[in-house]
Amino acid sequence: MNPHNNPNFSTATLKTIRLLQNIVQKTSSTNRDNRDNRDNRDNRDNRGVWLVGGTVRDIIMGNNSHDVDIITEMDACVLSEEYGKIMPNATVRQYKKYRTASISYNDGNNTRKIDITTPRTETFLTSGGQPQITIMPTIEHDLPRRDFNINAMALNIPTQTLDTLIATGTQITAEHLAEHITEHLAEHLLDPFNGLDAIRNKTIAVLHDQSFTDDPSRILRCLRFAARYNLTPTHHTVTLIHNAKITLANLNANRTPYEMAKLMDENSLPQIITLAHTLGIDIFSIMFNTQTAQTNLASEIRHGDEQFDNTTNTANKRYALRVHTLTQHAQTTQQHNIVALALQGKPHATQKHIKRYLEKLAQGETI
Repeated sequence: MNPHNNPNFSTATLKTIRLLQNIVQKTSSTNRDNRDNRDNRDNRDNRGVWLVGGTVRDIIMGNNSHDVDIITEMDACVLSEEYGKIMPNATVRQYKKYRTASISYNDGNNTRKIDITTPRTETFLTSGGQPQITIMPTIEHDLPRRDFNINAMALNIPTQTLDTLIATGTQITAEHLAEHITEHLAEHLLDPFNGLDAIRNKTIAVLHDQSFTDDPSRILRCLRFAARYNLTPTHHTVTLIHNAKITLANLNANRTPYEMAKLMDENSLPQIITLAHTLGIDIFSIMFNTQTAQTNLASEIRHGDEQFDNTTNTANKRYALRVHTLTQHAQTTQQHNIVALALQGKPHATQKHIKRYLEKLAQGETI
């Protein structure tokens, strides 16, 4: 989903974060005598619960976030379990291998989700493979494993600020939230890779030279973020992309369709294709890498459209526009394959609607 389509921060979300803070603070207080003394960062308000990654990026950019990512120096599985005891109607899922968890809760007619991460490092033994993880004690250990500088920030929202926002009893926009933290941003932001400066300067960069080789899908994500937010990859990042783009072949038949479907879901798809061409990346060759990849991509795209709208013809129009964009930029020999792939597995009536829209678009008409 694109951020501008996502709901505002809600009072229910802020209350949930506040409750998680309380749990961590209570646990920390109980265990304080057993903890090592660290530097004065421990004196910061609520050291153990921070917003992290794309959630922080979107707040700073003034974009609203649908889901919220937090990182805690308390075990995420334990934190989510304690939350579930207090809020039994919430849905709690734990992923103990990675010590991560998610909590879902009702907010009026919407279901909201918060993903919780325990700090960790990742070591890739093979390009495009699953990383080996090591659980770490502090947030500072975690941020270097992330993909780009704009996504490698953690933000502490002071309890007083949360309480003030909650007291308003309204939906909170990202802009409103940003206004409350801007004055004290330096005090409450962990930003070891200068992500804030990158956002202000409209650039994007990876965090280390092996990043794209470790996880080639980051090349596709770089295209997506750069086009969505109108960012320019740094010269060094472009060099690393050129050096590592051959490793895109290392992505398996499941990961490639997932990332490609994410690209196709972007309103900035034409800009993505242009940027890919500039960087010498043939996303169509990636798309048609294997029959399995094609089948999985069709499944990913269909799932995305079902999530978007499965009750009206809006989804068919939106889908046709995305397919048309792809065919406009593809080689003539690939255009038929793109349409065939896009229609694969869809009901006959749906195929007829999409084909009709594609014909109109090909004739220069609007739909």
